[in-house]
Amino acid sequence: MSIITLTSDAGNGYYAGSVKGTIYSSLQDVTVVDITHAIEPFDMLQAAFIVKNTYSDFPKGTIHIVDVNSFPEEGAKNCLFFFDGHFFIGADNGLFPLIFDTIPEKIMELILVPDARSLAFPMRDVFAKAACHIAKDLPLEEIAKPLEKLKERSVFKPSIDKNSIRGIIIFIDHYKNVVCNISREIFENVRQGRKFSIATKGTSVEDISVISEKYNDVQEGEIVAFFGSTGFLEIAINQGAAGNLLNLKKNDQITIRFDD
Repeated sequence: MSIITLTSDAGNGYYAGSVKGTIYSSLQDVTVVDITHAIEPFDMLQAAFIVKNTYSDFPKGTIHIVDVNSFPEEGAKNCLFFFDGHFFIGADNGLFPLIFDTIPEKIMELILVPDARSLAFPMRDVFAKAACHIAKDLPLEEIAKPLEKLKERSVFKPSIDKNSIRGIIIFIDHYKNVVCNISREIFENVRQGRKFSIATKGTSVEDISVISEKYNDVQEGEIVAFFGSTGFLEIAINQGAAGNLLNLKKNDQITIRFDD
């Protein structure tokens, strides 16, 4: 049985239901899984973060439709990728290079002939059609041709010196826990066993001077920092909303300072 996942910024309207209906009308032996349709409108960084940390939990051969900011500019291409045993379908808008750690095994431009509806609803009339074609194990060359280069999107990377790391908040989850673009590897390489303090918006958060393993390593209502399942630094409040209580937003700066 084929699996097709859907990730979009479509919200709670009819869009996701229409896409699923189209897929089920074409395929009888398929499972369609909603990863999320609650991506903030046009937020490709958020979509990439969620798909990057979700896709590998699905079986190899899963087809992932990602529909966020699918009309970035005039003449933008719709693409098909094969990476790490999975298929990915969406617009060539700079989102997919944020998901892939290496160059995909296949990079292809979809050549499906659009009709009037396709121009307004590519997730249903282009991406879903391509996903069904793949699920039927039909030749990819019937719907796509090789593409030499993907559109890149610049992403802020942590700034590192001998005694500090400066990063940003890249994701805030439903519980208002914040995720930074500082990985455990970067943290440990700079730390070298030294004591540290974490500052947000230039104000030191004195309660964060250790890295914990999980939320309830601290008392309820206390601030906790740990490296989550994504491998990135998270700042949270046990049974609380760190994003709200610490007044943190996406793209806010997070600074870790180490003892000299």
